[in-house]
Amino acid sequence: MSISYRLFQWSDLPSLAEMWNLAEAADGGHNTVTLEDMEQYWRADNVDPETTAFVALSDDVPIAYARTRPITDLMLHRARGTGRVHPNFRRLGIGTRLVELVDAQFVERSQMLVDPAKPLSVQRLALRTNTGDVALLKATGHTHLRSFFEMEKDLSSSDALSLPLRPEGLELRPFDVERDALTVYEAQGEAFLDHFNSFGDESFESWRKYMVDYPHFDPALWLLLWDGDQLAAASLNNIPARYNYQVGYVDSLFVRRSWRKRGVATALLRESFALFATRGLKKAALGVDAQNRSGALKIYEQVGLHITLENMLFIRYLRGKPEDDPMG
Repeated sequence: MSISYRLFQWSDLPSLAEMWNLAEAADGGHNTVTLEDMEQYWRADNVDPETTAFVALSDDVPIAYARTRPITDLMLHRARGTGRVHPNFRRLGIGTRLVELVDAQFVERSQMLVDPAKPLSVQRLALRTNTGDVALLKATGHTHLRSFFEMEKDLSSSDALSLPLRPEGLELRPFDVERDALTVYEAQGEAFLDHFNSFGDESFESWRKYMVDYPHFDPALWLLLWDGDQLAAASLNNIPARYNYQVGYVDSLFVRRSWRKRGVATALLRESFALFATRGLKKAALGVDAQNRSGALKIYEQVGLHITLENMLFIRYLRGKPEDDPMG
């Protein structure tokens, strides 16, 4: 068997989308993609995949890939690494070779873009149950940094449609992209300022690409709670392709500090569940940092969400030390 490696080309994308879904099925995940969504996501990046991603080929057919991209466009010293290997080509050293290729390329690319005093690191996720990925990351010098849970709630019960009492003085208003996008971006950044990989380190232009400017964005799914002319909290929801458009996903839930400890998060979650149920969806889902400082995990469990899987986040330092790289 002859395996070759080269930089990514856009003509590889259909094979990579198909391979991604085969790998997800083999690993017991549910993060499936469509070709359209994968292309939109890759083209929205602030780096060119043709210079930052590598593919492995067998008989000229892509069977694996790896890539790195800055976590945000204002956080160029921290990269997010992703990749997949076709289930039929695992345990051949392909994943390890791809990680080394893209990480070396990230270091080279950073020479002109990143302050040499800053540590360089790459973060990668692996399902706890995927022992192969976990072993690969540990063998290539990654250490476990923290975990993130995926949680789900069954919406078939009668309580899914019951709306909560909103905290006094707060009003739910529809989201208008041109009028409200910048306000939501600024409020979310403020609310998450002390969170891991803070949203405050992302430009509005980059945020809008990922949160709003994509083919299936539905502004009616965004729930904004206002206190007069102040945005107090929001639940930024979508119905993503990775769940085959069958699950309502709470992509981001935030409450600004002045409105916390008043049941606002619980109210927004119940509003979101009711909205999903009226759309005919049978499940709601969200992701949460297992080390979240605001008590989010407890709130989610109280409204009926339960943990379905754990994503382990690993980090590899390519330059510098962890103590020189505070992450919130």
